[in-house]
This record gives sequence, C-alpha cells and structure tokens, in this order.
Amino acid sequence: MERKELQTPNQAKRYFYDSSVKAVERTVDTSSNTWSIGTTHGAYIRFDECGCKNEELLDQIKYIFARKYLPSYAVDTVAAAWSAIKAMLVELEDEIELDSSGDDLLEEFSDVILVYIDTNRRDGNEGRLNTIRQFYGFGCELQLPLFDKDIWHALKKLRFSGSEKGPDVRIHIPKRSPLNANQLMKLRDLLRKYEKVFEEDSYAYATLAMVWVFIALGVRPRQLVLLFSSDLVKNIEENGRKVYLLNVPSVKRRNARPRSYFKLRPIPVFLGEMLENIVKNNRERFACQSIAFDVDTLPLFPVDPSNPRYKEGSRISKYKHVQGALNVNLRIKRLIKKIDAEEKSKGKSGWSFHVTPRRLRKTFATHAAECGCEPMLLMDLLDHSDLQHVMIYYKLGAGFAVKLQKVYEDSFGDFLQYFEGTIALDELVSRNRSSEVYGPDSLRTLLRIGYCSKNTVCTLAPPYSCYVCRKFEACSDSGVHSEVLNAMRAEAIELFDQQYSGMQYVKHISACEELVALLEKQSMNGAPV
Repeated sequence: MERKELQTPNQAKRYFYDSSVKAVERTVDTSSNTWSIGTTHGAYIRFDECGCKNEELLDQIKYIFARKYLPSYAVDTVAAAWSAIKAMLVELEDEIELDSSGDDLLEEFSDVILVYIDTNRRDGNEGRLNTIRQFYGFGCELQLPLFDKDIWHALKKLRFSGSEKGPDVRIHIPKRSPLNANQLMKLRDLLRKYEKVFEEDSYAYATLAMVWVFIALGVRPRQLVLLFSSDLVKNIEENGRKVYLLNVPSVKRRNARPRSYFKLRPIPVFLGEMLENIVKNNRERFACQSIAFDVDTLPLFPVDPSNPRYKEGSRISKYKHVQGALNVNLRIKRLIKKIDAEEKSKGKSGWSFHVTPRRLRKTFATHAAECGCEPMLLMDLLDHSDLQHVMIYYKLGAGFAVKLQKVYEDSFGDFLQYFEGTIALDELVSRNRSSEVYGPDSLRTLLRIGYCSKNTVCTLAPPYSCYVCRKFEACSDSGVHSEVLNAMRAEAIELFDQQYSGMQYVKHISACEELVALLEKQSMNGAPV
C-alpha cells in the first residue's frame, strides 16, 4: 500500500491513516488507540498505556506495527514486541517532549533507544533488547524519518545474550526442576485414585484429564487449549484392542495460522476413555444451556458455559469457546490444592510438590531423554523448531540430578550422610551392605548390583548410568542384571506407553542386555566370570 504523507497541525508528516489492517488471520480495527489483535485468545495493543504523548512518534510506531508485525507475525510475537516497546517508552517517557518534531524528535528518540539499550545490558536474557533492535530496523526499512540508519548500523553490531537454556534441568531448583521418579509415581497414583472419586461431568474431572495430557504428551498449555473434539481419534484393532490418538496442534510454526500443523500422538487407553467422556459431557452441557457450538470445533477443554469469559471481538468466532492458556495453570493449582486437602482430611500426608504444566513438560522431556528418545524425535514431540532447547536434556547429569533430591532425603539417610561427609565410606557399606540400588521405586529392592571403581558414591543415576560407565564393576549374577533389565524396560513403557517403540535399542538398555547375554553364556560354558 502506498504511504500517505499528509500534514498534521504541527506540520509533521503523518503516515498512518488506516481504520483497519489485515493481520495473519483476522482484520484488526485500528481506528482507535486500542487494537484487538487476538485470534485464539484475547490480546490487545493499547497505545495509551505506553506513556508517550508525542503524536508524531506514536503515528510512526503504529505504522510499523500495521505494516510489519500484524500481516506477518503470530499474535504472541506481536504482543511480545509491543510489550518490549511499551516498557521502553514507559521507562523513558520524560525524555521525549510532547511538542518535539522533525530533527529534534529524531535526536530525542535516538537518545532514548541508545540510553535504554545501554542501561539494560546484562549477563542474562537480553531478548527484549533484541526485539527493540528489530523494531528499529523495521522503521529504517520503511524509511520513516524518526529512524536513523546510522543508529541502525550501530545497533546491528551489538551482540545480545539470550536466556540461559534449562538451568532448572541442569541443577535442582525447588518447585521448578522436573519431578523425580518418586514424585511422578506419587502424582500418578493420586490422579488414578481421584479419577474414580470425581464425577465424570465435573470441572475437577476435566482438570484431572488435563494433568494426564501434560504427563503423557509434554505439551504446552497453548496446545492443550487448542485441542478440539475432532482431534481425538479412536481405532479398534482386529483383536478388539482400543487405540486412541490425539491430533496435537503445533503453536511454534513461524508465520503460520493456529491449527495449521499437527502431530498425531498415541495416548494411553484410559486417558482416551476419559477424553471421550469429556467430549460427550461438553456437548450435553452446551446443548442444555442452549449455547450455539460447532460439534467439530468445540474444544476438548472449553471455557465454562455459565461464565465464558468471552468479550465480543476479542478473538475470531472459531475460537470463541477456547479458554485462556493462563487459566490452565490456575485450574491445575486448584485441583492439586483440592486433592491435598482431601488427603489431609483422611490423615494422610497429602501432596507436597508444586505442579505446573511447565514442570510436567520438563519432566516428560527429562524422562524421554533418559529412556533413549532420539533428539530429533524429542524435538518433534516437544514442538520445538530447533535442537538448542532439546539438547539440554541430553547433557550429562541433566536428567540424573532430579533423582538426587527429595527421593534420597526421604529414603536414604545414610547415603546423604556419607555424601555430606558425616560418615565414612566403610560405614556406609557396613550399614547398607550394597543392598539397594539408588533409583526409582521399581529398582530399589535389587541386590548386589556392584560397586563403582571410583570407590565413591555415584552422583549420576544408577542403574541407568552404570551400564554405560567404564568404571562399573558388575556382579556376576545374571539374574540380578536380568531383573534390572526388566525393570528399566517396564519403567520406559510405563512412562511412554505406545511411544516406547524403538527405545529398547538405547545405550543403557542394550548394554545391560549384552552383559546378561555374556554372563549367561559364560555360566553355560562353566567359564569363570
């Protein structure tokens, strides 16, 4: 569209006159200072909130968002860009005079950009500064007079640091790091228990199913709320076995409309049956309340019909029953609190762990890496577009650190005393007699698995790390290793259900298989081990 250059009362050129702009999936009303840009959820650009009163600068900022951001970028990207620009203008609003124009305003705005970037440089995440630089580059590309190409060339030479990937995976951070095996097992047991307690048409039952989806698939909240009833697929095999699949939408495809790309994921049968019940109950509830809905586009987890939280025009009609992703966190928090109160009312310990979708997603990824899921496959399952976010789960100690926390504190007091230097190794051996494997519940009763030749307690995750460790001194009892092998296989299948296919060839499992075969062969031949 050809740029208009009309005169405003203060003789400054005005660039933005459009009353509406075509965005990626909707037409945005731009006739006021509040632009509703939401598609699947409500999102706004409110120019009155930025603190900038200079109409010439606001006019050119609007022009950039209308010509560069809205037609090409997803809603969340546009909203994040506006958030970064707004934060800068709010912080430095006194630096830009109300009546400044032309070269004076150009100089003031250039100073604002440079001062803000200089004072906000730090060792951590500088993503917002990179967003501001991109915005400034768009202004130069559009040849707007308040954007100086010399400033842009200087900004391009800066190297901004990104956020550190996965610190809560590499080290243990309470309430943030992935759940260890015992915590995950306890959460699963409680969910199965209360699945039978809650009514199938209740709010709590649907929220409980949400938690299972996060555990089984490791999806993002935005992916969960975009699941429609038509995404649940049920197949009956020739032997009568039911197979459920979930068509999970991607939310990380650049410049793509919502629900344009999908990944068909297998889910456990019990979860498929739960989701079937939820679909049926959703349709009945909407019909009873005379709320119009499309059978295929009704979300699996819609907003409460009696309180839809829907503002007319905040999103396109296709997604009017989609709840906000932030509400998912609130629902899960309330569910865990409810379960905890129920357990404590019965004199039990309750649930003491912090549970969020993000933490369950990291737990899924950590266990997938431990069980040998290939990085490219895990990247696909986690809906990432590159490997940099995924490889953190494969670094030495990434998945192992989570098993050295609460589980050991609860069950292995002697172990921790040695680790803290309170008791010596000989005393530790005397107390435990090598009778326990420090790992998940399913492996704790295994005996005499062997000592590490370092003569110290292993800080990794036995028995996974043992079978690929050069310093592992294995015992000669093939029965012990067979039991370990079966337990490791069973845990992988328990964690990932049908997705376990192909994971039997991972290093620690195949190494254990080779050791068992060798010991059995030597035993048959009567050779010394």
